Amino acid sequence: MKLGNILKNLVIFAKIERIPMQLESNPHLTIKNDVITFGEVLFLQQKDRAQHQFQLLMGEVALKTKMIDNFQKNMTHNVSIAKREGFEYKHIVFPCKPIVFRERFQSIGVELNPIFSDKHHHPQVLYPTILPEDYLLEDSHLNASGVLKVIEQVMKEFGYPELPKPIYGHADLVGDLRHMLGGDSLEEMQSLKGLSGLPKNRVQHFSTASGLEGNTGHLYFFFNPYALYNRRLVLFGDSFFQRRFDIFKRIFSEVVYFRNLRLTH
Repeated sequence: MKLGNILKNLVIFAKIERIPMQLESNPHLTIKNDVITFGEVLFLQQKDRAQHQFQLLMGEVALKTKMIDNFQKNMTHNVSIAKREGFEYKHIVFPCKPIVFRERFQSIGVELNPIFSDKHHHPQVLYPTILPEDYLLEDSHLNASGVLKVIEQVMKEFGYPELPKPIYGHADLVGDLRHMLGGDSLEEMQSLKGLSGLPKNRVQHFSTASGLEGNTGHLYFFFNPYALYNRRLVLFGDSFFQRRFDIFKRIFSEVVYFRNLRLTH
């Protein structure tokens, strides 16, 4: 057999490894002050600090097994308290903004994988369905309709009927990510003005925020006798709850919120 024929019939198998594109070298992204600009959308990077958001999502930093074990132990503890005291309980995990825009990042060669996995699943854990249009463009938080979508999913889990039609307005906001970039441009965002069929009212509001330094350990209390349900809602969480009291206080007559409360023994 001639050499030419041998070469024509020769098949070479090679292992081709895909090298993930780094954020800093990606021509579609701009990074400044720990903020990633991708077109008109801003994202919090957290490189080598805080929660290491993108490093975890890109697999550069591994989530420690101890953290997952602690999560499940906390869930078991919380559920036991709820059962003992007779109240409804859900642990809500908000999908982070980069994961919601995952397909868009894939289009420029950046592979992101959720931190939330099967190891976090629990009957009382809710990982709501969120879409890109549910997030503010220049802020790390959900818009009003996005938060309302989360609340509706939680209430459905508890067997509540569908909420009345929301009445939206608009307000201007300097997004937290835009502020980190040193800008002061305003982004128009949705604000919930009310729920259809409910009377307008003045909600009583009490808070310990003015007497405490920083943003940890604050207590907020809202009372609205004209709310949709005469029920008490207790929230433990961070700014994803705090930024949307305008929604919670119209649904439940009492809303008690603890920001990042840490208990000591």
